[in-house]
Amino acid sequence: MTVIRRSDGPLDTWSDFRTVENMEIEARQELTAKSVLVMFVLPVVFVAIGLWMVLAADSSSFQRVIGWASIIFFGVGGAVMAGRFLFGDRGVLLVDDAGISGAGRLGQARWSVPWSRIDAVYAVTQHVPGSSVEHVAVSVLDDPAEESSAMARMTGDLVGVPTSATGRIASWQPGVRPPVDDVLAAVATRGVTVVDLR
Repeated sequence: MTVIRRSDGPLDTWSDFRTVENMEIEARQELTAKSVLVMFVLPVVFVAIGLWMVLAADSSSFQRVIGWASIIFFGVGGAVMAGRFLFGDRGVLLVDDAGISGAGRLGQARWSVPWSRIDAVYAVTQHVPGSSVEHVAVSVLDDPAEESSAMARMTGDLVGVPTSATGRIASWQPGVRPPVDDVLAAVATRGVTVVDLR
């Protein structure tokens, strides 16, 4: 097992887990105040602003277009997110005897990678104005189709992982439990290289 951590982080983060063999763990989306805000309240606010822009008597045609875009994007996007949260599988990532599997991003199917194909697991933080999101990305061996994809290269640059890991990323949105460190510990017990770039 190799654990690589940036120099500003503690090297003994997973010391308690190094003696455990074949630890299994599942990360799931839980209902928290922040997840309710992100998935339910904010889309409703943006749809209301869009309606106001469309229905206001003194709105320009540009404002109406932006209003419709807001209604469609946040209305449909919010409904899909809320539906997936309320009625879908809330599992984000599973580490078990078979390997690592995760929920696909919006519009993508679930993915699963056996231990024999896993090259490394990366933990990164993507900073956006006002917040940050942690990601766990699974790099696989021998995936030439993904290596050459322009979208894979763009995602890799954006998130900070190699292109071989861009098709298998799990995001820690508000309310995902347990924390990333617990998942990395479970991966480390399997002897897989863990690269923590947070």
